[in-house]
Amino acid sequence: MEKMINRQPLFEQIASVLRSEILARYKAGSRLETIASLAERFQVSKLTIAQALVVLNKEGLIDSRKGSGVYVRQREDRRYVAILMDHDLSDPRLSFFYVRVSQRLRVFFRNQGYRCRLYTGYTSAAEITPTLSCTEFVEAAQANHLCGVAVVLGVQDPAWTKPMLQNKVPVVGPPEYERGVSSDGQAMVRQGAERLIKEGRRKIAFMAWQEEENGGGWVQVFRSSLNKAGLPVRDEWIRHHVHPSQPGAGWEEFREIWMGSSEKPDGLLVTDDLLMREATAAICETRLHVPEQLMIVTHANRGSGIHYPFPVWQMEYDPDEHARLLGEMLVALMRKETVSQRRLILPFRWVAPSTKRARRQSDRKSAHEKH
Repeated sequence: MEKMINRQPLFEQIASVLRSEILARYKAGSRLETIASLAERFQVSKLTIAQALVVLNKEGLIDSRKGSGVYVRQREDRRYVAILMDHDLSDPRLSFFYVRVSQRLRVFFRNQGYRCRLYTGYTSAAEITPTLSCTEFVEAAQANHLCGVAVVLGVQDPAWTKPMLQNKVPVVGPPEYERGVSSDGQAMVRQGAERLIKEGRRKIAFMAWQEEENGGGWVQVFRSSLNKAGLPVRDEWIRHHVHPSQPGAGWEEFREIWMGSSEKPDGLLVTDDLLMREATAAICETRLHVPEQLMIVTHANRGSGIHYPFPVWQMEYDPDEHARLLGEMLVALMRKETVSQRRLILPFRWVAPSTKRARRQSDRKSAHEKH
Protein backbone atom coordinates (compact mmCIF):
# COMPACT_ATOMS: atom_id res chain seq x y z
CA MET A 1 0.00 0.00 0.00
CA GLU A 2 1.24 3.51 -0.81
CA LYS A 3 -0.06 6.25 1.44
CA MET A 4 -1.13 9.36 -0.48
CA ILE A 5 -1.15 12.58 1.55
CA ASN A 6 -1.66 15.67 -0.56
CA ARG A 7 -4.22 18.35 -1.34
CA GLN A 8 -4.25 17.31 -5.00
CA PRO A 9 -6.99 14.95 -6.22
CA LEU A 10 -6.02 11.32 -5.70
CA PHE A 11 -5.88 10.54 -9.41
CA GLU A 12 -3.37 13.38 -9.97
CA GLN A 13 -1.19 12.13 -7.12
CA ILE A 14 -1.23 8.62 -8.55
CA ALA A 15 -0.50 9.97 -12.05
CA SER A 16 2.54 11.80 -10.63
CA VAL A 17 3.88 8.61 -9.01
CA LEU A 18 3.33 6.55 -12.16
CA ARG A 19 4.86 9.27 -14.33
CA SER A 20 8.06 9.21 -12.28
CA GLU A 21 8.21 5.42 -12.47
CA ILE A 22 7.63 5.36 -16.23
CA LEU A 23 10.33 7.93 -16.93
CA ALA A 24 12.83 6.34 -14.55
CA ARG A 25 12.31 2.57 -14.92
CA TYR A 26 10.13 1.58 -17.85
CA LYS A 27 11.40 1.02 -21.38
CA ALA A 28 9.36 1.90 -24.45
CA GLY A 29 6.85 -0.85 -25.17
CA SER A 30 6.82 -2.10 -21.57
CA ARG A 31 3.48 -3.12 -20.12
CA LEU A 32 2.24 -1.45 -16.95
CA GLU A 33 0.50 -3.19 -14.09
CA THR A 34 -3.18 -3.93 -14.61
CA ILE A 35 -5.78 -1.46 -13.40
CA ALA A 36 -6.90 -3.96 -10.76
CA SER A 37 -3.32 -4.38 -9.52
CA LEU A 38 -2.77 -0.61 -9.38
CA ALA A 39 -6.07 -0.11 -7.54
CA GLU A 40 -4.97 -2.63 -4.92
CA ARG A 41 -1.51 -1.12 -4.66
CA PHE A 42 -2.77 2.42 -4.07
CA GLN A 43 -5.93 1.26 -2.25
CA VAL A 44 -8.26 3.29 -4.43
CA SER A 45 -11.05 2.46 -6.84
CA LYS A 46 -10.48 1.28 -10.41
CA LEU A 47 -12.18 4.49 -11.57
CA THR A 48 -9.51 6.59 -9.82
CA ILE A 49 -6.76 4.55 -11.52
CA ALA A 50 -8.51 4.99 -14.86
CA GLN A 51 -8.56 8.77 -14.33
CA ALA A 52 -4.83 8.75 -13.57
CA LEU A 53 -4.13 6.77 -16.74
CA VAL A 54 -6.14 9.27 -18.79
CA VAL A 55 -3.76 12.01 -17.57
CA LEU A 56 -0.70 9.98 -18.62
CA ASN A 57 -2.30 9.14 -21.95
CA LYS A 58 -2.90 12.84 -22.70
CA GLU A 59 0.75 13.54 -21.93
CA GLY A 60 1.75 10.95 -24.49
CA LEU A 61 3.43 8.62 -22.00
CA ILE A 62 1.18 5.56 -22.44
CA ASP A 63 -1.16 3.78 -24.84
CA SER A 64 -4.19 1.77 -23.76
CA ARG A 65 -4.76 -1.29 -25.95
CA LYS A 66 -8.16 -2.90 -25.65
CA GLY A 67 -7.94 -6.44 -24.38
CA SER A 68 -4.17 -6.23 -23.96
CA GLY A 69 -3.30 -3.61 -21.36
CA VAL A 70 -1.46 -0.31 -20.97
CA TYR A 71 1.94 0.19 -22.60
CA VAL A 72 4.66 2.85 -22.53
CA ARG A 73 4.80 4.74 -25.81
CA GLN A 74 7.87 4.53 -27.99
CA ARG A 75 8.07 8.06 -29.39
CA GLU A 76 7.07 10.02 -26.30
CA ASP A 77 9.49 8.10 -24.09
CA ARG A 78 12.39 10.03 -25.65
CA ARG A 79 10.87 13.48 -25.28
CA TYR A 80 11.67 15.82 -22.42
CA VAL A 81 11.17 19.36 -21.16
CA ALA A 82 13.71 21.94 -22.30
CA ILE A 83 14.70 24.93 -20.19
CA LEU A 84 16.19 27.58 -22.45
CA MET A 85 18.65 30.07 -20.97
CA ASP A 86 20.47 31.47 -24.00
CA HIS A 87 23.21 33.28 -22.09
CA ASP A 88 26.46 32.19 -20.52
CA LEU A 89 25.66 31.19 -16.94
CA SER A 90 29.29 31.73 -15.95
CA ASP A 91 29.08 35.42 -16.89
CA PRO A 92 29.50 37.29 -13.57
CA ARG A 93 27.40 40.16 -14.96
CA LEU A 94 24.34 37.96 -15.48
CA SER A 95 21.48 38.76 -13.11
CA PHE A 96 21.02 36.40 -10.17
CA PHE A 97 17.32 36.30 -11.06
CA TYR A 98 17.83 34.39 -14.32
CA VAL A 99 20.34 31.96 -12.83
CA ARG A 100 18.02 31.17 -9.93
CA VAL A 101 14.93 30.74 -12.13
CA SER A 102 16.86 28.31 -14.36
CA GLN A 103 17.95 26.23 -11.38
CA ARG A 104 14.52 26.15 -9.74
CA LEU A 105 12.82 25.12 -12.98
CA ARG A 106 15.06 22.05 -13.16
CA VAL A 107 14.06 21.08 -9.63
CA PHE A 108 10.39 21.77 -10.34
CA PHE A 109 10.13 19.57 -13.43
CA ARG A 110 12.03 16.72 -11.85
CA ASN A 111 9.76 16.85 -8.81
CA GLN A 112 6.82 16.65 -11.21
CA GLY A 113 8.28 13.50 -12.73
CA TYR A 114 9.46 15.01 -16.03
CA ARG A 115 12.80 14.47 -17.65
CA CYS A 116 14.31 17.87 -18.38
CA ARG A 117 17.43 19.46 -19.77
CA LEU A 118 18.85 22.94 -19.27
CA TYR A 119 20.16 24.49 -22.48
CA THR A 120 22.56 27.40 -22.01
CA GLY A 121 24.03 29.71 -24.60
CA TYR A 122 27.34 31.45 -25.10
CA THR A 123 26.45 35.14 -25.28
CA SER A 124 27.27 37.66 -22.58
CA ALA A 125 24.54 39.30 -20.54
CA ALA A 126 24.77 42.53 -22.56
CA GLU A 127 24.54 40.93 -26.01
CA ILE A 128 21.27 41.04 -27.93
CA THR A 129 21.22 38.75 -30.97
CA PRO A 130 18.48 37.87 -33.51
CA THR A 131 19.29 34.15 -33.35
CA LEU A 132 20.05 31.66 -30.58
CA SER A 133 23.65 30.89 -29.68
CA CYS A 134 22.65 27.49 -28.28
CA THR A 135 22.62 25.35 -31.42
CA GLU A 136 22.09 22.16 -29.39
CA PHE A 137 18.65 23.42 -28.37
CA VAL A 138 17.71 24.27 -31.96
CA GLU A 139 18.76 20.78 -33.07
CA ALA A 140 16.67 19.16 -30.31
CA ALA A 141 13.64 21.24 -31.31
CA GLN A 142 14.00 20.36 -34.98
CA ALA A 143 14.40 16.65 -34.14
CA ASN A 144 11.14 16.73 -32.13
CA HIS A 145 12.85 15.64 -28.92
CA LEU A 146 10.94 18.12 -26.75
CA CYS A 147 7.53 17.87 -25.09
CA GLY A 148 7.60 21.40 -23.67
CA VAL A 149 9.84 24.48 -23.48
CA ALA A 150 10.28 26.93 -20.60
CA VAL A 151 12.19 30.00 -21.81
CA VAL A 152 14.11 31.98 -19.21
CA LEU A 153 15.99 34.07 -21.78
CA GLY A 154 16.06 33.47 -25.53
CA VAL A 155 14.77 35.02 -28.74
CA GLN A 156 11.93 33.63 -30.84
CA ASP A 157 14.14 32.29 -33.60
CA PRO A 158 12.00 30.65 -36.36
CA ALA A 159 14.62 27.90 -36.56
CA TRP A 160 13.12 26.44 -33.38
CA THR A 161 9.73 28.14 -32.92
CA LYS A 162 8.41 26.83 -36.25
CA PRO A 163 9.03 23.14 -35.34
CA MET A 164 7.41 23.74 -31.95
CA LEU A 165 4.31 25.14 -33.62
CA GLN A 166 4.16 22.32 -36.17
CA ASN A 167 4.51 19.63 -33.49
CA LYS A 168 2.14 21.43 -31.09
CA VAL A 169 4.77 21.63 -28.36
CA PRO A 170 3.79 24.21 -25.69
CA VAL A 171 6.19 27.07 -25.01
CA VAL A 172 6.13 29.54 -22.11
CA GLY A 173 8.49 32.42 -21.47
CA PRO A 174 9.08 36.16 -20.98
CA PRO A 175 6.78 38.96 -22.26
CA GLU A 176 7.61 38.53 -25.96
CA TYR A 177 6.12 35.02 -25.85
CA GLU A 178 2.39 34.37 -26.12
CA ARG A 179 2.24 32.60 -22.76
CA GLY A 180 4.34 32.92 -19.64
CA VAL A 181 5.15 34.89 -16.52
CA SER A 182 6.46 38.43 -16.25
CA SER A 183 6.75 41.31 -13.82
CA ASP A 184 4.79 44.53 -14.18
CA GLY A 185 7.64 46.97 -14.67
CA GLN A 186 5.35 49.96 -15.10
CA ALA A 187 3.63 49.22 -11.78
CA MET A 188 7.05 48.98 -10.13
CA VAL A 189 8.05 52.40 -11.50
CA ARG A 190 4.75 54.00 -10.55
CA GLN A 191 4.69 52.63 -7.00
CA GLY A 192 8.39 53.37 -6.50
CA ALA A 193 7.86 57.01 -7.46
CA GLU A 194 4.77 57.21 -5.26
CA ARG A 195 6.76 55.86 -2.30
CA LEU A 196 9.37 58.61 -2.64
CA ILE A 197 6.69 61.26 -3.03
CA LYS A 198 4.85 59.94 0.02
CA GLU A 199 8.09 60.23 2.01
CA GLY A 200 8.28 63.92 1.13
CA ARG A 201 10.84 63.82 -1.68
CA ARG A 202 10.32 66.52 -4.31
CA LYS A 203 13.39 66.28 -6.57
CA ILE A 204 13.49 62.70 -7.82
CA ALA A 205 16.00 61.04 -10.16
CA PHE A 206 15.48 57.84 -12.14
CA MET A 207 17.87 55.05 -13.22
CA ALA A 208 16.69 52.20 -15.45
CA TRP A 209 17.45 50.24 -18.58
CA GLN A 210 15.13 50.40 -21.59
CA GLU A 211 16.17 49.75 -25.18
CA GLU A 212 13.73 52.23 -26.72
CA GLU A 213 15.03 55.62 -27.81
CA ASN A 214 13.03 57.54 -25.22
CA GLY A 215 13.25 54.96 -22.47
CA GLY A 216 10.00 53.28 -23.41
CA GLY A 217 7.02 52.92 -21.11
CA TRP A 218 8.97 53.04 -17.86
CA VAL A 219 10.27 56.57 -18.42
CA GLN A 220 6.82 57.73 -19.47
CA VAL A 221 5.29 56.26 -16.31
CA PHE A 222 7.97 57.98 -14.22
CA ARG A 223 7.28 61.32 -15.88
CA SER A 224 3.53 60.90 -15.45
CA SER A 225 3.91 60.06 -11.76
CA LEU A 226 5.89 63.24 -11.12
CA ASN A 227 3.54 65.36 -13.23
CA LYS A 228 0.54 63.99 -11.35
CA ALA A 229 2.12 65.09 -8.07
CA GLY A 230 2.99 68.52 -9.50
CA LEU A 231 6.73 67.86 -9.30
CA PRO A 232 9.36 68.97 -11.83
CA VAL A 233 10.83 66.45 -14.28
CA ARG A 234 14.55 66.96 -14.89
CA ASP A 235 15.75 65.23 -18.06
CA GLU A 236 19.33 65.20 -16.81
CA TRP A 237 18.17 63.15 -13.82
CA ILE A 238 16.68 60.40 -16.01
CA ARG A 239 19.21 57.76 -17.06
CA HIS A 240 18.28 54.69 -19.12
CA HIS A 241 20.93 54.34 -21.83
CA VAL A 242 23.54 51.95 -20.40
CA HIS A 243 22.86 48.21 -20.09
CA PRO A 244 23.15 47.09 -16.43
CA SER A 245 25.61 44.33 -17.32
CA GLN A 246 28.13 46.81 -18.74
CA PRO A 247 31.00 47.21 -16.24
CA GLY A 248 30.58 50.39 -14.25
CA ALA A 249 27.09 51.13 -15.63
CA GLY A 250 25.46 52.02 -12.31
CA TRP A 251 28.50 53.99 -11.14
CA GLU A 252 28.57 56.02 -14.36
CA GLU A 253 24.83 56.70 -14.44
CA PHE A 254 24.71 57.94 -10.84
CA ARG A 255 27.80 60.13 -11.26
CA GLU A 256 26.22 61.81 -14.28
CA ILE A 257 23.07 62.51 -12.30
CA TRP A 258 24.85 63.83 -9.21
CA MET A 259 27.64 65.78 -10.87
CA GLY A 260 25.61 67.10 -13.81
CA SER A 261 24.34 70.24 -12.10
CA SER A 262 24.61 72.26 -8.90
CA GLU A 263 21.08 71.26 -7.89
CA LYS A 264 20.90 67.76 -6.43
CA PRO A 265 18.02 65.26 -6.24
CA ASP A 266 16.67 64.23 -2.85
CA GLY A 267 15.16 60.96 -4.07
CA LEU A 268 16.37 58.18 -6.38
CA LEU A 269 14.37 55.39 -8.03
CA VAL A 270 16.39 52.48 -9.49
CA THR A 271 14.66 49.67 -11.41
CA ASP A 272 17.58 47.25 -11.69
CA ASP A 273 19.53 45.68 -8.84
CA LEU A 274 22.76 45.49 -10.89
CA LEU A 275 22.61 49.23 -11.55
CA MET A 276 21.96 49.85 -7.86
CA ARG A 277 24.84 47.62 -6.77
CA GLU A 278 27.35 49.69 -8.75
CA ALA A 279 25.65 53.00 -7.97
CA THR A 280 26.31 52.19 -4.31
CA ALA A 281 30.05 52.68 -4.88
CA ALA A 282 29.46 56.13 -6.40
CA ILE A 283 27.10 57.09 -3.57
CA CYS A 284 29.71 56.12 -0.99
CA GLU A 285 32.40 58.06 -2.86
CA THR A 286 30.33 61.24 -2.69
CA ARG A 287 29.92 60.73 1.10
CA LEU A 288 26.17 61.20 0.88
CA HIS A 289 24.02 60.67 3.94
CA VAL A 290 21.28 58.18 3.04
CA PRO A 291 18.37 58.67 3.50
CA GLU A 292 18.78 62.19 4.95
CA GLN A 293 20.20 63.72 1.76
CA LEU A 294 19.01 61.10 -0.70
CA MET A 295 16.22 58.57 -0.16
CA ILE A 296 16.52 55.49 -2.38
CA VAL A 297 13.96 53.01 -3.68
CA THR A 298 15.36 50.12 -5.71
CA HIS A 299 14.41 46.89 -7.44
CA ALA A 300 15.67 43.73 -5.70
CA ASN A 301 15.70 39.97 -6.17
CA ARG A 302 15.00 37.81 -3.15
CA GLY A 303 17.99 35.68 -2.18
CA SER A 304 20.51 37.60 -4.31
CA GLY A 305 22.72 38.39 -1.32
CA ILE A 306 23.09 42.05 -2.32
CA HIS A 307 23.26 44.26 0.77
CA TYR A 308 23.76 48.01 1.02
CA PRO A 309 25.75 50.03 3.57
CA PHE A 310 22.82 52.43 4.00
CA PRO A 311 19.02 52.15 4.36
CA VAL A 312 17.05 51.65 1.14
CA TRP A 313 13.48 50.71 0.31
CA GLN A 314 13.39 47.56 -1.82
CA MET A 315 10.80 46.28 -4.29
CA GLU A 316 11.62 42.60 -4.01
CA TYR A 317 10.79 39.94 -6.60
CA ASP A 318 10.97 36.21 -5.82
CA PRO A 319 12.69 34.15 -8.58
CA ASP A 320 11.53 30.91 -6.92
CA GLU A 321 7.90 32.00 -7.26
CA HIS A 322 8.54 33.01 -10.88
CA ALA A 323 9.92 29.53 -11.63
CA ARG A 324 6.99 27.83 -9.90
CA LEU A 325 4.36 29.80 -11.83
CA LEU A 326 6.16 29.26 -15.14
CA GLY A 327 6.58 25.55 -14.47
CA GLU A 328 2.95 25.05 -13.43
CA MET A 329 1.73 26.80 -16.58
CA LEU A 330 3.87 24.60 -18.84
CA VAL A 331 2.84 21.40 -17.06
CA ALA A 332 -0.84 22.34 -17.44
CA LEU A 333 -0.34 22.97 -21.16
CA MET A 334 1.54 19.69 -21.64
CA ARG A 335 -1.35 17.89 -19.93
CA LYS A 336 -3.71 19.68 -22.33
CA GLU A 337 -5.52 21.35 -19.47
CA THR A 338 -7.34 24.65 -19.93
CA VAL A 339 -5.13 27.61 -19.01
CA SER A 340 -7.35 30.68 -18.87
CA GLN A 341 -4.62 33.29 -18.35
CA ARG A 342 -2.06 33.60 -21.10
CA ARG A 343 0.23 35.73 -18.95
CA LEU A 344 0.68 35.71 -15.19
CA ILE A 345 2.07 38.78 -13.44
CA LEU A 346 4.64 38.21 -10.72
CA PRO A 347 4.06 40.78 -7.95
CA PHE A 348 6.79 42.35 -5.86
CA ARG A 349 6.72 42.96 -2.13
CA TRP A 350 7.95 45.98 -0.25
CA VAL A 351 10.90 45.47 2.09
CA ALA A 352 11.41 48.43 4.40
CA PRO A 353 14.98 49.35 5.41
CA SER A 354 14.42 48.32 9.03
CA THR A 355 12.91 44.98 7.98
CA LYS A 356 15.89 44.21 5.79
CA ARG A 357 18.38 45.03 8.54
CA ALA A 358 16.42 42.98 11.06
CA ARG A 359 16.44 40.00 8.69
CA ARG A 360 20.24 40.23 8.24
CA GLN A 361 20.76 40.48 11.99
CA SER A 362 18.49 37.47 12.51
CA ASP A 363 20.39 35.50 9.84
CA ARG A 364 23.74 36.34 11.47
CA LYS A 365 22.39 35.35 14.88
CA SER A 366 21.09 32.03 13.55
CA ALA A 367 24.40 31.30 11.83
CA HIS A 368 26.27 32.11 15.05
CA GLU A 369 24.02 29.82 17.10
CA LYS A 370 24.59 26.95 14.65
CA HIS A 371 28.33 27.22 15.16
